[in-house]
Amino acid sequence: MRTSRSITLAAMLIASAALTACSRERQDWQSAEAADTVEAYGEFLGKHPEGELAAKARQRRDQLAEERDWQTTGNADTLEAYQGFLSRHPQGKWADEARIRIESFSVAESPPGPAATPGSAAAATPEAAAPKARPAGVQAAPARGVTKAPAAREASESPRPVSTGVGAQLGAFSDEAKARSEWQRLTRRFPRELDGLAPRFVSAQTGAGRVVRLQVGVVDEAHARSLCATLKTAGQGCMVVLPTHR
Repeated sequence: MRTSRSITLAAMLIASAALTACSRERQDWQSAEAADTVEAYGEFLGKHPEGELAAKARQRRDQLAEERDWQTTGNADTLEAYQGFLSRHPQGKWADEARIRIESFSVAESPPGPAATPGSAAAATPEAAAPKARPAGVQAAPARGVTKAPAAREASESPRPVSTGVGAQLGAFSDEAKARSEWQRLTRRFPRELDGLAPRFVSAQTGAGRVVRLQVGVVDEAHARSLCATLKTAGQGCMVVLPTHR
C-alpha cells in the first residue's frame, strides 16, 4: 500500500514538473515574441535548447539576424559589404539583391563586354557598322521594305536591346538554370510589366564570382528606369543597363 502511494506521488511530481517546465517555456516564448529580437530568441534557446518551440525560435532568430545584417550592409553600401553579406547568406532572402548591388559596382568600375557589344554596334556609324555585318543588303532591307509584312513581324519579334543596348537587369545567379527559373517566376508575378520583353542570359566573372545575369532588353533608358522603378516598388531588385558608348 505504501509502495503504491509512493509510485503515485512520484508520478504526480513528474507530471507537475513537466507541466511547470512547459508553462515556463511558454512564458519565455511569449517574452521572446514580445521582444522579437535576435537576443531575445537567443536567450530563449539558451534556456530551452531542445524545447517544443526551439526550431521556431532558431528560424526567427536567423531571420532577424539576416535582416539586421542586410540593413547594416545597406547602410555601408560598399562592394565589400555586399560581398560579405552574400558569403554569409548565399541563399538568403536578399541574396539576389546583393548580387545585383555587386553587379552595380562591377558595371561602374568596368562595364562588361557582352553588355557593351550591343551598345557599341548601335552607336557606330553606318560606315563603321558595315564591315561587321556580313551582307550589307541585310541591314538595308528593313529600311527599304518597311511596308512588307514579314519585315514588320521580324522587327516586332526581335528584342530592341540588340540595337539600343539598353536593358534592365533583374538578377544575377550562380547558373543559367536558376536564371531561367527566376524569369519564369517573374513573368508570372509581373505579367503586365514584362509582357513582350525577351530575356537574355549573360555569363560574366564578377566580384561575386561567376554569375549569370538575367536581363531584358527595352526600347530606351526611360523605359528601363520606369520598369525598374515599378519592380522595385514591389520589392523586386532591378538595375538599369546602359550601353558603354552613348
